[in-house]
Amino acid sequence: MKTMPVLKKVGVILGGLVSGIAALMLMAASKPAPKSVDVSKAGVTAVVTELSEVSFIPSIIGYGELQPADVITVASEVSGRVQWIHPDLAKGVAFDQDTMVLRLDKTDLELSLIQAQSSLAAAELQKQQMLLEQENTKSNYQYTKERFDIVKSELERREQLFAQGSISSVDLDQQRQSFLSIQTELQGQELALSLLPTNLQRQETEIRRLQSTVAQSQRNLNRAEIFVTAKGRVGDVQVSEGSFVAIGSPLFSYSSRDSYEVEVKVTPPIFFSMFGPEVSLDNAIARVKPARVKNFEGWAAKPLRLSEGFDSTTRMLSIVVAMEAELPASARGLYVEADIYRQPTSAWVVPRSAIHNGNIYLLDDQNRLVIESVDVSFYQQDFAVLANQPSHKTLITSRLFPAVSGMTVAPTLDTDVMAWVSDSLPTSLPAILK
Repeated sequence: MKTMPVLKKVGVILGGLVSGIAALMLMAASKPAPKSVDVSKAGVTAVVTELSEVSFIPSIIGYGELQPADVITVASEVSGRVQWIHPDLAKGVAFDQDTMVLRLDKTDLELSLIQAQSSLAAAELQKQQMLLEQENTKSNYQYTKERFDIVKSELERREQLFAQGSISSVDLDQQRQSFLSIQTELQGQELALSLLPTNLQRQETEIRRLQSTVAQSQRNLNRAEIFVTAKGRVGDVQVSEGSFVAIGSPLFSYSSRDSYEVEVKVTPPIFFSMFGPEVSLDNAIARVKPARVKNFEGWAAKPLRLSEGFDSTTRMLSIVVAMEAELPASARGLYVEADIYRQPTSAWVVPRSAIHNGNIYLLDDQNRLVIESVDVSFYQQDFAVLANQPSHKTLITSRLFPAVSGMTVAPTLDTDVMAWVSDSLPTSLPAILK
């Protein structure tokens, strides 16, 4: 009895659903098709700024560790026992130039000097004796030569007499014996005279050798006292009082306390675009200051040289920057920032964010979009320094989508952009460099 009313209700519901679906389909069929939009006439809104040439001082910022310009390891030049050490000789202590900081025992060195001096004195005395002997030999030779001439004349006279039968052969033989004896004596003196210059030269060579030995012994004696040869700060100390050191043993190290260098790394494109292919640092100056430290002016510095080649890992170029400042011992290894400045220049500068895949968006006189490729000389902070002047001076600084060349743009001028560029780029050097 209750089945019919239920079926009747279901039929009513199904009928309503079918009617609704049919109505929706009819409405969809009667809706007009969407119209295409011509972007060239749409007038897309964009923020723009008026470009102008900017005068500024190009700079490079690099980071590195501050290190002394010179680090010297002092080694012992003589052997000996350490007799005395300066009470302040310790790591980090600064000394003035020509301060004696260490002394070795001089006993053996003094004995070596005395022996060398004695040998030299004996050699010089022997030379004087040789000179006296030379004079005596010359005198004896002259006397013997006169006797030789007399005996020779007498022998010639007796030979004539013997030929005449005036004297016997015994007299002639006696004279011949006298002649041969004095001839032998004269030849010996001639040989001695010829050898004397060579002997004297040999003796003079020996004297020079002994003079060198004396000078070396004196230097060794002086080397027993070790001085700091330049104003510096002590590093590692490797000896103690009473210890024995051999020649070449390291004693201590010290470094310059007012000359420092820092090796900073920069990318090659930035460096070469600023300083040119000839890489001249003559007109460059720099400022060094602790990294991430505000309200500190830093120290004046000078770029000295480039490192040899590129870093094989980072492919970056290293610039060695030197500075003169007397710093505390804790400054060694300090992580610093080096700002390297070139001479002032004028260029067309745009924000980095205004470059899209190597292009910038400009507006012509009819507010139509001009997409122009640019050649960036280098980047300076958040800005790109262009190699050439753009074809138009109205630059779009906001996002633009879609971006179709020739489309009409409704510009909104932002006067703060170029002021931001001018305020951000350095137009004067830090006071420490003036």
